[in-house]
Amino acid sequence: MTTTTLVHENETLNELVARAPEALPVLQRYGLDTCCGGALSLAVAAEHHNLNLAELLTALREALGEQVIDVRTIAPRERHPLIFQTFDALGAGEAFTLVNDHDPKPLFYQFSAERSGAFTWTYMEQGPEIWRVRIGKP
Repeated sequence: MTTTTLVHENETLNELVARAPEALPVLQRYGLDTCCGGALSLAVAAEHHNLNLAELLTALREALGEQVIDVRTIAPRERHPLIFQTFDALGAGEAFTLVNDHDPKPLFYQFSAERSGAFTWTYMEQGPEIWRVRIGKP
């Protein structure tokens, strides 16, 4: 379901493609090349090309097999059960990306109450229209 291969914003384009060649089409789709810009980190390359870094990281992680759950298209009553089911199926060091149209702070509080110390929560994008949160197991 997910990958143990973490894509990090400080990784260079060349490092990423060397260990995960399947990332190359995603980089090309965003107009990033590994020739002249290959020594740049993902964060710097995104900034130079005026790209949304969170969106780029999500696309790369999805291409490498990490699950992305976009709850904007899911009925509200089904969201939290799906998210916790997905989380419970993760192995140590694995994660998924949650995409929402508002800050999922209530979900964070629920994770804190029900899975205290057993989850990671990293905001990748914080509104105003889209929130992306990477939720994982340490």
